[in-house]
Amino acid sequence: MSYEIELELSSDDSIIIDKIRILVGDKKKVIHDYISTCQSRLSDNDQTLEMKSKGWPKSIYWNGAEETSSSGVIVNGYRYLTFSGSITSTDTIDMYYYSFRNSDTEIYDTYNKAMIPPGLTSTNVTSDHMILQTAIDILEAESWQSYNSEGVKLREGDTTFDPSPGFVAREKAIARLYKRLDDLITQYIMSGIEGVLVD
Repeated sequence: MSYEIELELSSDDSIIIDKIRILVGDKKKVIHDYISTCQSRLSDNDQTLEMKSKGWPKSIYWNGAEETSSSGVIVNGYRYLTFSGSITSTDTIDMYYYSFRNSDTEIYDTYNKAMIPPGLTSTNVTSDHMILQTAIDILEAESWQSYNSEGVKLREGDTTFDPSPGFVAREKAIARLYKRLDDLITQYIMSGIEGVLVD
């Protein structure tokens, strides 16, 4: 048994999401989280625990009993788990969960809402074009979030926090994806030209 999956996907859609994850460097990791003293991770209502990082449960055991669906544990915002009953400080929670920056649902929504790249139309755009466009959209959105939350160089005593190397690396990754998309569009357009008339 395992916890219910986040999103039912066809095999084709699953491959699309996996390709996007590879392009943006967001492969799922499985994290084991064993909590023997729950008090430090409990919210005010004594039913909600915070996960270590953003994710989706793979398996959850509450005092040894497996929770397999949202009827027992609800996932809130990919960061919190709300249990069907009160959790005491002596309860144990043993869980494995998939950790990621972007959930399958978020990636799938971004893919379905991505704009068709310039130079293409709804009749000639391919899934490869849209995969690259989605990867660009995801990384650009992450950059904006990072600029707003961490975009300041800080110095405290002898310690300096400088986020700019991370921003530069992400900008280079975005530029590489734009180049790949441009090359793919050019290749696709040129493949439609069957011959050239020479006078």
